Amino acid sequence: MDEQKNQETEPKPVDRTAEEATEPEPKPAKKISIGGSRWHRLKTWYVSHKKLSIPLTVLVLLLLLAVVPWTRYKIGGLFIKKDVLVYTADSKSGSTIYQAGVTLDGKRPGASGKPPYPYYFKGVSIGRHKISFGASYYKSSQNVVTIDVGLSKNHNIKILGQATGRLVTIRLTNKISGKAVPNLQVKAGKSVTKTDWKGDGSVVVDPNLTSVQVEISGQGYNTFVTKVPVNAGEVNFNQVVVVPAGKIYFLSKLSGKIDVVKTDLDGANRQTVLAGTGNEDDQNTVLLASRDWKYLALLSRRAGTFDTLYLIDTSNDSLTVIDEGDVTFDLLGWSDNYFTYVVHRPSVSAWQSNASSIKSYNAQTKQLISLNSTSATGSSNADAVYETYIIKPILLDNVIVYEKTWYKYPGYLTVDGHTNSLNAIKPDGTGSKQIKILDSAKSYFGDMVFHSPSSVYVGISNVDGSAGSYYELNLSGALTQKDLTSDDVFKTYPTYLFSPNDKQTFWAEPRDGKNTLLIGDSDGLNGKSTASLSDYSPYGWYTDTYLLVSKNSSELYIMPADGTKNPTKISDYHKPAQSFNGYGGGYGGI
Repeated sequence: MDEQKNQETEPKPVDRTAEEATEPEPKPAKKISIGGSRWHRLKTWYVSHKKLSIPLTVLVLLLLLAVVPWTRYKIGGLFIKKDVLVYTADSKSGSTIYQAGVTLDGKRPGASGKPPYPYYFKGVSIGRHKISFGASYYKSSQNVVTIDVGLSKNHNIKILGQATGRLVTIRLTNKISGKAVPNLQVKAGKSVTKTDWKGDGSVVVDPNLTSVQVEISGQGYNTFVTKVPVNAGEVNFNQVVVVPAGKIYFLSKLSGKIDVVKTDLDGANRQTVLAGTGNEDDQNTVLLASRDWKYLALLSRRAGTFDTLYLIDTSNDSLTVIDEGDVTFDLLGWSDNYFTYVVHRPSVSAWQSNASSIKSYNAQTKQLISLNSTSATGSSNADAVYETYIIKPILLDNVIVYEKTWYKYPGYLTVDGHTNSLNAIKPDGTGSKQIKILDSAKSYFGDMVFHSPSSVYVGISNVDGSAGSYYELNLSGALTQKDLTSDDVFKTYPTYLFSPNDKQTFWAEPRDGKNTLLIGDSDGLNGKSTASLSDYSPYGWYTDTYLLVSKNSSELYIMPADGTKNPTKISDYHKPAQSFNGYGGGYGGI
C-alpha cells in the first residue's frame, strides 16, 4: 500500500521538446529594434546629403581640435595649412623695413606670384614655428610664433625691429601740388624703405654718420638724390620735395635763335631739342603739343624761303617732315594722334583745282591724308570759276567743319549752276558729309564762330543784301536755326582747352576784375573756379592732374588742376604773334 502511495505522489517526467514546440518564438526586444532603425536612417541621410554632411563633419573636427589644445596642432598640422605674411617695421618710427632677412623654420620666403613685400610663406602647417629677422643696422631676433587654426586663409605676423644705427626720416611732398607722396622708395646705403600714405618713410644708417646721401625713386616721379642730416635722437622729418615725371616742350629765344627746348615739370634739366638755324620767322614759328604730349607739330622756316611743317616725336625727340613746298599753312590742331591743317598753294592759278586742301597727318603711322580740296573750271582768269574755303575751317573736337564757296574771277559771289556747302569730316577721313547746300547765285555761308567746345555758330548771307540768318551746328552734325543777331554771335568767347581724357575743359573768364581760371565738363558747362589769378591765362594741360598757364605771354607755369597750390614757374618762353583762339585741339596755341 505504501508502495502504491509512493507511486501516486512521484511527479511525472515532463516532455520539454513537445512543450517548446507548442510555445511561440520570442520577439526581439523593442529597444534593440528601434536603435537599429535610427542608425540605418542616419547612415542613409549622411550618404545622400554629402554637400552638407561633409562640411559639418569638418566643422565638428575643427571644433574638437580647437577645444583640445594639446592635440589640435599636432593633428591639425597634418592637413591644415596657411599662407603666412610677415610685415617688418621700425619699432620707433613705425616705417616699413624692406630688404630684411626673414626666415621661417630656416626657410626663406617664396616670391612666386607675390611682391617682395610682405614676406610670403606658402602652405605653412598650423602650430609653433621659429621665425628669424635681420636687417642692416638692426638687432637680429628669433622668436617662436603660433599659427592658429582660425577661419582666415592667411596668417599675418608683424616684427618690430630694434635699430642699432641712426634713424633717417623723410617726408615727401609733390613740388607741383604740395601734397604728400606715398609709395616712393627711399634708399640710404644698404637701407631701403617706402613712404606711407602720409609721405613718410625712415631708414637706419651707420651710427657714426651725421649726414647721408638719400636716393628717392618710384613710378610717376623723377629720381631725386639729396643729402640729409641723420637724426641723433627724436624722430624729426626731413622735408623733401619731389617732381612728377614728365617733360614740357616750348619755344625759347634765349640763345638768340628760336630753339625747341624741354625741361622737367619744374623747369629743371633744361635741354635743347632742336636748335634754331637763325632763318626762323620770328612771328610765324609755332609749336603745338598733342593732348598726351607724345607729339609736337612745329611750323618753322629753318631754311629757304618757305615754311615747313614738322613732327617731333617726344619719345626720342626725332624730327619728321609732315609737309613742305611753295605753300602757306593754316594750322587747325590736334585730334588724338592726327594733326590737322589747311594748305594754300599760291602758284595754282584761279582756274585750276587744288588751290587749297584740308589735310591730316597720323603721327603714329606717318600717313598724310588729303581730306578735301577746292575745285575750279576755266582756262584763264577771264573765265575762271573756283571754290574757296571762305572762312578758315574749325576743328570741333574730333570733327573738322568747313565751308566751300564758289566765286567768279576776280571775286564775284554770284555764280550760276553751282552750290555752296557746309561740310564736316573726321581727321581720319571717315564721316564725310554735306550738312547744308545753298544756291550759289542767291546765298552763301559767311561767318563761322567757335562759341563752345561742342558747337559753332554759322551765318548765311544773301547775295541781294537782304537779311541773313544764323544757325548752330553741333558735333553730331545737327544744324538748328537760332534767333541771333551779329552782336550775339561776335562776342568774345573763351578758348576751351580739352583735357587729355576729353572729359573736362579749361578756360578763363573775367570776373570781378580778375581773370578767373575755370574747369568744366566737356561742353564747357558747370564751370568751377580753380584760381583767381589776374595775370595768368590758360596754356594747356599736363595729364588730367595739372594745368599749364602763362603770364605776360612770356612766362610758363604749372599748377594742380584743383587749384590747391599756386603756380610753379617752369621757364620763360617765346610766344609768336599767332594765337589760336577757340582752339581746343592741343596746347601752346594761345
